[in-house]
Amino acid sequence: MRSSDLNTAIVYSAYGSRASYYDDWLDAFGNAPYFKTRSFNIAVNEPKKDFIQTIAEYDLIVLLHSVNADNLIYAREILPALQKRKGKLLSFVGNEISLPGAPMVPKIQYLKDAGADFIATQLLLETGEYLYSDTGAKVLAVPHALNPDAFKPVIAQKDRAIDVGMRSFRYPATFIGDEDRNRLIDLFEANAFSPPLVTDISTSSRLDREGWAAFLNSCKATVSNEAGGHWIDKDDATMNAIKDWIKAKNGGASMTIASESPLRRLVHKLPWGVRQWLIKILSKGIIRHEALIGQDEDFVEVYERFFKDKPFPPKISGKCVSSRHFDAVGTQTCQIMMEGRYNDIFIADEHYIPLKEDLSNAQEAVDKLADVTFRTQLAERTYDFTMAEHTYTKRMDYIYKAIS
Repeated sequence: MRSSDLNTAIVYSAYGSRASYYDDWLDAFGNAPYFKTRSFNIAVNEPKKDFIQTIAEYDLIVLLHSVNADNLIYAREILPALQKRKGKLLSFVGNEISLPGAPMVPKIQYLKDAGADFIATQLLLETGEYLYSDTGAKVLAVPHALNPDAFKPVIAQKDRAIDVGMRSFRYPATFIGDEDRNRLIDLFEANAFSPPLVTDISTSSRLDREGWAAFLNSCKATVSNEAGGHWIDKDDATMNAIKDWIKAKNGGASMTIASESPLRRLVHKLPWGVRQWLIKILSKGIIRHEALIGQDEDFVEVYERFFKDKPFPPKISGKCVSSRHFDAVGTQTCQIMMEGRYNDIFIADEHYIPLKEDLSNAQEAVDKLADVTFRTQLAERTYDFTMAEHTYTKRMDYIYKAIS
């Protein structure tokens, strides 16, 4: 098959999310020379109908992360068409972790029912193969990457006004048994460093791609850890047990709105600001959205009850590198990160300033950040390395070879 013959349908679900990597992957396939692409937003009726009607024309169908990350509302409507397709099916998977409102069992079953030929996991390959072992698909390790057109250095390190900037929602620690992200946020919000840092940290809002790139360019550094959690539960057993415990603890007094309730479809049509207001309303009181339950629970109590004695599957980790790491690299923003594997891409002291898991070396990390020459050289070195090995162009090369 010649590359020019590879007719490709790119399927995504856009209803107001501000995850910039959704746009990056869409652009990556559109710009790759191997794929003659046409894109379909299945959250909108006309493009969805158009995709279903023309599905037989495509040699390859790609489901991007947004199709299954938060729900399967729109994905289910194209399932019968996928089952009758002629071409190959490559599916990415968003949020590869067991969460209320977005559990793993329905996602895995959907991939199996759709007869996916390839599954692109953000996780380490051995984790992805464990997670999707029952689907019959070939698993490809395809982490995020750098989009150098969207994320590039505009302001020199020495001219940036903010020492440490961060835009990140708190992690649902109750269900993943992992409070690393939240501990990092608390550490830098407290700002008990000497001298104190100039910080700009928010956990209540997200920026679009352009705004996020501009924000990173105003920061000398940003702070993060690996995405995901330590444990992988492909049967959702622990998450369901915690949900049942919370319900029993509350005496069944609260009412839960199911994630795939018809109301969700209506909410997707509301302006972003209104939706954020609704999230605040539905995270308190007796009526709560399924995805927001458990936020008031004491992490230590939940951890002791459900995770303390829970064994890790051998060689399996739910942790992975995220798009935000590459975005910071692109703007040559120095990164202070909790030590981890980061898909074996980024190396401590070579590509980022490491924080120990117990955060005991936080002041030392901040002292390194204060050295303009050190942080500038680290950011430039990491940028050069990533540009050579980990751009979306490189990911497209890998995908094309893997599916060919």
